[in-house]
Amino acid sequence: MQLLKWLRQEGVLPRDLVYQLEDAEESLADFSRLQRVLKEHPTLEDAVLERLARRYQLPLLPREVDQLWSISRSEQEALFHESLLLLVGNEGIPWLALTALADWRRLPRLQFQYPGLRLGLVNRVRLAQLYREGRGDAPAMEEVEVSQQWQELFNVALRYGASDIHLEPGQQPDQLLGRLRIDGELQTLPELSSLLSSQLLPHLKLQAGLDIAVRRRPQDGYLQQRTPDGQLYDLRLSSLPTEQGEKLVLRLLESGDLRLDLAQLGFYEDDRAVLKTVMRRQYGMLLVVGPTGSGKTTTLYALLNQLDAQRKNVITIEDPVEYHLPRLTQVSVQPAQGLGFAEALRATLRQDPDVILVGEIRDEETAQIAFKAALTGHLVLATLHTNNTLSCLQRLENLGVERALIADTLLLVLSQRLVRSAVGGRLPVYELLRLDETLQDRLRRQLATDELLAPYPGLYFRSIAQTAERMLHDHLVRKEELEPILPIDSESQQ
Repeated sequence: MQLLKWLRQEGVLPRDLVYQLEDAEESLADFSRLQRVLKEHPTLEDAVLERLARRYQLPLLPREVDQLWSISRSEQEALFHESLLLLVGNEGIPWLALTALADWRRLPRLQFQYPGLRLGLVNRVRLAQLYREGRGDAPAMEEVEVSQQWQELFNVALRYGASDIHLEPGQQPDQLLGRLRIDGELQTLPELSSLLSSQLLPHLKLQAGLDIAVRRRPQDGYLQQRTPDGQLYDLRLSSLPTEQGEKLVLRLLESGDLRLDLAQLGFYEDDRAVLKTVMRRQYGMLLVVGPTGSGKTTTLYALLNQLDAQRKNVITIEDPVEYHLPRLTQVSVQPAQGLGFAEALRATLRQDPDVILVGEIRDEETAQIAFKAALTGHLVLATLHTNNTLSCLQRLENLGVERALIADTLLLVLSQRLVRSAVGGRLPVYELLRLDETLQDRLRRQLATDELLAPYPGLYFRSIAQTAERMLHDHLVRKEELEPILPIDSESQQ
């Protein structure tokens, strides 16, 4: 771990990434761990290259070296696609262009094969440009045009307030179709057709740190893009092989010091006061529940914004991290590398946390660790996939959390859905239950689920039907937007 720790000391790698890798597979070499970090966080690549150049006394590839070395096309293709390497050179001097993600095990053989071979570090963007321009199938002007094409497509997505960009193969060869998810629904817009080309997919995959040669297995990556006025956005990219070709979906997330606010999200003032009171507690569990795409993570980050992160150690564990915020310690789980929610949560508890955000409680082990953490002096925020507040309690019991432990730790349950508002955008229709001593006592006495919410003075429970009625009265939503939600939840309350 010496290389990673040195890069952390240099201020290149966030400390949570290094701690995350310390608990991963010990069989991975130190450099392989660094390569894994760069695949997940490609924006760190240039800073890492500068430090590697200094540490190993390797120069960056000179800008004037811009020609492929005269070897067979198949050899260059193998170097590029299999090892992220290229043989380049000017004036009879061979250079090996290598990225931090290259297969460095090939260096000794290449140095033996080409006497006098010099080594030069490059990032993946320049390596791809050298490869394409050298092959003659993607001139520099075309690369610029694709970049401008992507910028305009991104601008259109922002103009319509899209949350996702879908790029999918058409029925004709090299045909690319595009759709935007706007207010929860996919829409095809006429202006997208002129902004789509077959070169767009490899361009985006390269920017996201994916292997552009791999088209037959799914890949996930991350890139950043700026608006014309300089606002930075994070984009989560997912590729999926289909019978017609490769499909990409990009999720747009505003980056930087986001000031997500409960009022802006659409929560009523009296409910905001309850949420803010709970967030001042030193320990306990707060759950946000609902189906996928119901805005649970956004609400959790709005709740975190109630805290003074300068005075508290706030750690988030997510799959993946959606909002990148500099004042938080954020961890992306990597189940394939042995770092699931439970493992990351255990490691987090050794980091002296004040507040922990668990992206999702999926299994019994994670549930047990999270609730015990909430009992032993930590404020824990988490999500759970259930329909409403009462089914949340049943789900926790199914995950092995005893009612006594739920009663001792659970502070509040918020269940929500997103519906289109009357003026555009989406608002949460929610159900809110605050647990007090009476409810905790009812839980300990093992009362049936339908008896738990029997009315009593002091009960703070806002059903989803009550919130919906309030929103209709205030002309925030249309009745037809609520119809898919209310029948299900009203039946669950009977």
